[in-house]
Amino acid sequence: MHATSSGFASCCVPPEPQPFTGGTFMPHSIVTISTRAPGGIRSVVENYQQSDVFSGYDAYWLASHAEGSVFYRCGLFASCLAKLLWLRLRGHRLYHLHMAMKGSFFRKSIILFLLKLSGARVILHLHGSEFDQYHETASAPVKWLMRHTLLAADFVVVLSRRWQETVEDIDSGIRSRLIYNYVEPVPEIPLTGALAMHRAQPDVVRYVYMGEVGQRKGIYDLLPAFGELCKVCDKVELIVCGSGEIDAARALALQCGIADKVTFVGWISGDDKYAMLNSADVLVLPSYHEGLPMAILEAMSLGKCVVSSTVGGIPEVIASGENGLLHSPGDIPALVELLGRAANAQCRDQLGRQGRSSYYERFTPGSIVPQIRKLYHELA
Repeated sequence: MHATSSGFASCCVPPEPQPFTGGTFMPHSIVTISTRAPGGIRSVVENYQQSDVFSGYDAYWLASHAEGSVFYRCGLFASCLAKLLWLRLRGHRLYHLHMAMKGSFFRKSIILFLLKLSGARVILHLHGSEFDQYHETASAPVKWLMRHTLLAADFVVVLSRRWQETVEDIDSGIRSRLIYNYVEPVPEIPLTGALAMHRAQPDVVRYVYMGEVGQRKGIYDLLPAFGELCKVCDKVELIVCGSGEIDAARALALQCGIADKVTFVGWISGDDKYAMLNSADVLVLPSYHEGLPMAILEAMSLGKCVVSSTVGGIPEVIASGENGLLHSPGDIPALVELLGRAANAQCRDQLGRQGRSSYYERFTPGSIVPQIRKLYHELA
């Protein structure tokens, strides 16, 4: 059972958090603090909860953020702080903070310094895809706070070698640890409803986009690129899965003359997401900034061809032309060319098979979970 913060009222007398894992009792506990909002961080934390990361530990989860009104979010954060105080008074000593940028950074900085003042051990897990740019463009006081926040953590977990270099450039004294994301192998779940008609038309190539609908994920590059593809390859379709600037993206699809070939389905998760990935021929994510997208790893576990960009940790997962296809962010002509290559069944099947092999070699729970548990053991 999860220990969740539920609103402002709960911060007055916080209820006792409940463990969300079983396992043999040990005199150690782990408190995870993250957002409850949809996205990559939530997916990572859910993976941890569903695997044996916490086996043998008394494990708790607190939400410091969620979608909602300003009043609700402030109340949720206050509730989180109250529950943290309660946990510290009961002697819980090890905390795992999942942090992005902007508001997430300031919330986790407050939590981290309060925990360190109380003598707790803290892991700071960086997820912000634009953390390097955020640091570069920050004011001097914010840069100072970022540096000292990272220095105060017992360990800073990063998602790629590039991020590790960025963190160490901020201060060589920061104790960083590279641990890639992982996913469970995606189960084979059939798609139902109108979108399942794709399987009745095997000659139609289905491209699936999974992520926030906005500039950072490259949707405004993908739509015109897909429009160019449609001029030479008629039997294609694009399914856009995600929340965000859907109206603007739909208007651009209409402007590009591909409104009849693009379907916006909104944010999907769980079995709906798995079913969509199973139905895909190609996962496409032409991002400008990334950490290590869970959707890419999930698609690779199914042997799907991945078309993405050379940002964040993606080039450490995909070697273009070997187990996927990569282009420089913003290079629309290159994206058009890669989409065309992926339309060829023989090409995408070969890339998908190699991607699946890469996944099973490096990004399964069996590969990554021991690294996380080793870190917990060092601090516990």
